[in-house]
Amino acid sequence: MSIIGILIGVILLIVLALRGWNVIVASLLASLVVIVFSGAPLYETFYQAYMVGFSNWAGRFFLMLAGGAVFAKVMEVSGAAQSISNAIMKITGEKNLLVLFFGLWLVATVLVYGGISTWVIVYVMMPIMYPIFKKLDLPWTTALTVFVLAANAIPNNLPGAVTIYNIMPMQYLGTSSTAGWIISLFASSFHLVAGFAYIFWDLKRQQKRGIGFIQPALLKVEQVDDTNLPNPFIAIAPIVITLVALNVFDLDVFFSLSLGIISCIALMYKQIPNVVGAMSEGAANAGLPVIATCAVVGFGSVVASVEGFDTIVNAIINNTPGSPYVSWSIGVTSLAGITASASGGLGIAMESLLPKYMGMGLNPEALHRLASIATCGLDTLPHNGAIVTILSIFGLTHKEGYKHFFVLSLVISLASLIPGLLAVGLFY
Repeated sequence: MSIIGILIGVILLIVLALRGWNVIVASLLASLVVIVFSGAPLYETFYQAYMVGFSNWAGRFFLMLAGGAVFAKVMEVSGAAQSISNAIMKITGEKNLLVLFFGLWLVATVLVYGGISTWVIVYVMMPIMYPIFKKLDLPWTTALTVFVLAANAIPNNLPGAVTIYNIMPMQYLGTSSTAGWIISLFASSFHLVAGFAYIFWDLKRQQKRGIGFIQPALLKVEQVDDTNLPNPFIAIAPIVITLVALNVFDLDVFFSLSLGIISCIALMYKQIPNVVGAMSEGAANAGLPVIATCAVVGFGSVVASVEGFDTIVNAIINNTPGSPYVSWSIGVTSLAGITASASGGLGIAMESLLPKYMGMGLNPEALHRLASIATCGLDTLPHNGAIVTILSIFGLTHKEGYKHFFVLSLVISLASLIPGLLAVGLFY
């Protein structure tokens, strides 16, 4: 009954989110279903599982998201984001959308590859993308697709990437950061081509219906004076300072963002009409994404606390069919799906699944790269915390934007395992 409750709870949360329900209400109802079917104590589970997961996530990430929101706002109102957007358009041009989209994709990809969290990048990229898509009268959901292909998919598993999906396998397998690079070459090339094919198919479909740029009601963006924009090199300086502080000097992400905020204000003070107002609005903007994400993390904590969760994990570990490399990939992505967390599923796989597969004499480099690819697949369910945050920052609801995550980060990610497994068969 507990397993049935988990399945019904996940489905209920997905359906309610896609129908436009507030994710906080949806997570509470879905949690209630899981609790009732599992026969778990109502009061204790809500307060010792849901609220503990809720508060723990807030405690770990609130400062980072608040710092990111303030940083995005000062970059926006100073005109820095607009200036960077203009510079990108000058480099790529406006006529060739493939070049333009690839340029935007490359910027976000480099940030992810360099170790910047998606939670932070979304605050940086959204203000940069907004004026471009508005000027060219392109659907705002297309901006989301370009961002998702970069920040929520390919660069996470590239060899050498400074991401948890690449680093965690190194710690368990003793491999290098470039382990299994041929596998990644096959999988990521497929993902890139298929991803851009989907982006342009969806864009043409919307344009045939006469859909251009429509600003979502939930997206609040300041109007910037185009005649008083900072120099692009000055505009990008706060981003560079933040990246250097985070990746070179290993400064905490909140303090790195704080340096970015301070440098933005110092360098572009004359372009910011109300510094206190901008910082206050930015901090307020962090509220809804944080609470919404905490709510879905709370639901995940409820799922992990009931008996059925352990039963499902054990079934995956002991009964996944197929060749060892195939079953390893299926096992990793299944655990990521159950937890709605790529890093959470990968952590369980490394602790519980890996000893079994290492005992089979499989190639550690192949296991490393397949795990980093597979973990970014079924984790992409509507109650994934990163999805909730990204949609909130883009001002989109699940109903408006989730389908793009489903295709780009779930369907194509899982499909990319096929060429990846082909590379394993050819080279390992």
